[in-house]
Amino acid sequence: MEEAAQEFYGENLNQFTTSGNTHVSGLLVEGSHASAYQLIQEAQRAIREGMSFENACTRYATSGEEERFQFTSLSQKADIHGLSTIYAACSQLEIGEISEIIETQQGYYLLKITEKDKEQVMAYEEVKNRIRDILATEKLELYLQALRTEYSVRICEPLWNKIQIT
Repeated sequence: MEEAAQEFYGENLNQFTTSGNTHVSGLLVEGSHASAYQLIQEAQRAIREGMSFENACTRYATSGEEERFQFTSLSQKADIHGLSTIYAACSQLEIGEISEIIETQQGYYLLKITEKDKEQVMAYEEVKNRIRDILATEKLELYLQALRTEYSVRICEPLWNKIQIT
């Protein structure tokens, strides 16, 4: 099992790679109505025409200032409650780049990457239990699939109906 786990790790390093710490500034126009979308489009247009991101936040953001996010290697491994859309958009951008308009539950965002570290590969020791779980699940699924093709199951309706789960 150990050899198979190490082989899986080597063949799937991309699954165990994080992008490092990422710092993001966000311009949020709250709401889901048409006027909120029009306002975020105005902000996007102003930035493309040369307005600084910071000035655009002051002028267009609902709060009048930029929001700040930081995604660390720990937050990337964990469930990022409510921020997964923002993280997904940021993972594709480089330092200084500004995202397209992102729709979230809060409203519409424009995001700018202010700092981004190099990718980091998690050490084998850190992920070996997860790999073992993946391999065990695959092995069980193959076994069950073989059983499904080898045997047929017929359900006796009167007996099935008598089953009670408590």
